[in-house]
Amino acid sequence: MNAEKGTGPQVAKTYGVKGFPTILFLNGAGKKVYEIGGYAPPTDFLPKMQLALMAVQLPELEAKPQKDALTLSKLSQIYAGQAEMAKADTSLAAFLKSDPANASKQGAIACNAVADMYQTAEKFDKAIPLFEKAASLAKTGQERAYALMSIGVCYMTQGNKAGAKQYFEKTLALPDCPPLERGQTKGMLDSLR
Repeated sequence: MNAEKGTGPQVAKTYGVKGFPTILFLNGAGKKVYEIGGYAPPTDFLPKMQLALMAVQLPELEAKPQKDALTLSKLSQIYAGQAEMAKADTSLAAFLKSDPANASKQGAIACNAVADMYQTAEKFDKAIPLFEKAASLAKTGQERAYALMSIGVCYMTQGNKAGAKQYFEKTLALPDCPPLERGQTKGMLDSLR
């Protein structure tokens, strides 16, 4: 739906859409069950769609009396996609505490998801530390590059060009920065000049 034409603006207002693109997953009653904000390449988009599908299993995941690290990670990502800030924070904290030695990849993914939620809500004071945590946990260039680039976007959105430039340069300095993130970051850095 084009959120700028026809009935689109009213629908965007109803669902609290603040930026484009935004992809909403709705149930049969029209209730938002998951949201993906911003552009994601296919390799990032597929796992987000899988989380949207998993949101249907939310009652079952919540009902587990003992939640393992993977369940806590999934819960934090699902809650983030539903903009359930308190629940996302609680699940993320429990996940990071549950298995700190093995929190790297799943921790980076979960931190990035919760940080995305805060970035979408323009709560940059909450988003930036979570993106920093994701960057420190990440074992791959993709998760680290996404986190660092996202910090740059937070600063750019706030009008802090020096902060944005610093993080865009850190992203480009990663030896294993994927081509897509490298291209996006270079474009944003060029726009600051």
